[in-house]
Amino acid sequence: IIEEPAKKPAGYPICLSCNIELAWKICKQCDFAYCFHCFRNNHNYVGADRHTWTIQEPIHCSLCKKNVAAKRAKGKEFCQKCFDRLEKSGVFRGKAVGKIEDV
Repeated sequence: IIEEPAKKPAGYPICLSCNIELAWKICKQCDFAYCFHCFRNNHNYVGADRHTWTIQEPIHCSLCKKNVAAKRAKGKEFCQKCFDRLEKSGVFRGKAVGKIEDV
């Protein structure tokens, strides 16, 4: 049996250091989102123990504010439901839209 690699859940950012694991901590001093491993590896110097951090929350839809975001367009994040509704209405047509990407 061949297993497919796990897909990243929508709305959860990837670690900005390794670009592989999900980010779960944001260092307030570094302004960087890290996975557990990278956070430890990047904070092993004198003074790093004074850095403060917050838990990385999932990115939420900028329209409904309640669902986890799945798409990014026009510089904003949208859940799949709101994105589909806006796409159907024609909001994302034309050159001004730019790139539509998964979150």
